[in-house]
Amino acid sequence: MRPETLAGMLIIIGSLASAGMILSYTGYFAAIDSVDVTAESRVISSPTLLPTPPVQKIPIVISVSSFLSDSLSNVSVYCDESLKGVTDSNGILIFEDFPGTHYFTLEGSGFIKKEITYVDKKENTLKYRVERKFPLTIKVIDIYLGGLIQNASIEIDDHSKGLTDKNGTLTAPEVAEGWHEIKVTYNGFSEEKPIYLTENEKVFDIEMIYMPEKTSIFSI
Repeated sequence: MRPETLAGMLIIIGSLASAGMILSYTGYFAAIDSVDVTAESRVISSPTLLPTPPVQKIPIVISVSSFLSDSLSNVSVYCDESLKGVTDSNGILIFEDFPGTHYFTLEGSGFIKKEITYVDKKENTLKYRVERKFPLTIKVIDIYLGGLIQNASIEIDDHSKGLTDKNGTLTAPEVAEGWHEIKVTYNGFSEEKPIYLTENEKVFDIEMIYMPEKTSIFSI
């Protein structure tokens, strides 16, 4: 079959015995459930064209939390690269957009999350639990001799992060928030200590007594 139009008519050239049709025009549509075409009846009277129902926007609910917090506020939420707002004190942002597939980006302190998700009237609440990462700074201080200890080896959760610089400091750029085990080793002396990394607690001073004839002692 080959459709053609002429003076407001749709002409179908070919074989058509019985079929359903949907006729559409910009902003309008009409549906014909069944059409029987015979040699005697080959002209179908035009049905009434109805306005196409507009697609309605729906509320989209974004809920953001972390592994250590039930809610994250001030998280910027983008939908299809358009900023929709920031989450409130309960980690919630509600905005309106059309149903369908959208590209979401969440940006907050210590994380960026990107996801492509389909939303509709039934599935319009999106819950995100994110892992935040922050720079962790360790400063090793010699409280017996005074000053800072350079070239002290730092391990975080049994992973070597390097040596302290001339300021006795080492910074690991991205460490997940929460508890971590820090191990400091210097000239054969080593100690371990747990620390709790948060958005507001990122720098830890480790005081170490280094005396060759005694064991080392440190505290945070």
